[in-house]
Amino acid sequence: MPGLIDARTHISFGEARSEEELALYTPVEFRALKAIWHAKKVLQAGVTSAFDAATTYNVAQSVRDAIDSGMFDGPRFAVSGRQLTSHQGLEDSFPNSMEFPPGHVGVLIRDASDLIEQIRYQVKDGVDAIKVSGSNDSLITPDSLDGAAYMDEEFATIAKEAHRLGRMCTVHARSRDAGIGAALSS
Repeated sequence: MPGLIDARTHISFGEARSEEELALYTPVEFRALKAIWHAKKVLQAGVTSAFDAATTYNVAQSVRDAIDSGMFDGPRFAVSGRQLTSHQGLEDSFPNSMEFPPGHVGVLIRDASDLIEQIRYQVKDGVDAIKVSGSNDSLITPDSLDGAAYMDEEFATIAKEAHRLGRMCTVHARSRDAGIGAALSS
C-alpha cells in the first residue's frame, strides 16, 4: 500500500484540552517541537500525505518545510494558516473585551479589506491553502450552528483573492448556510 492520506489534521494543536491552552498557555517553541513529534507519529501510523487545516503562529508551515528539507521524518504536508473568522465564526470564542491572542488559531476579520490583507499575509508566509471559518461549532461556543459567518459576497472575495494568488480554499462549515453553498458557488 502506498500510504494513507489524512485530509484534516491540526499538527500544531498538540492534543490541547481547551481553547485557552491552545491560544494562551502553550509557547510557540514548545508547540513547534510537539508538532514535529506528532508529525513523526502520523507517519509511523502509515499516513504519508496530510493536510493541516489550521495552525497557530506559522507552526504548520515550519513543520512542512523542516520535513521537506529532510531535517525530520513526517508525511508530506499541504498547510493552511490561521483560520479567517468573523464574530460569528468558530474561532471567536473569547470575550469581546479581549483581543485575539497571538497564538490563537483564528484571525478576526472585520471587513473586506481585512480579508484581502490576511490572505496576502498568509500567502507571503507560504501557505498552500486559505482556511475560512464559515460557521461556529457547538464544541467551542453555545451559539446556534445556523447561519454563516460571512455573506456570500465575502466568501466570493476570499475565493477570488486566494485563487488569484494560486491557493486553494477550505471552509469550516456545520450547515449549508454556513458556507457550503457559498463555497460551491465561489
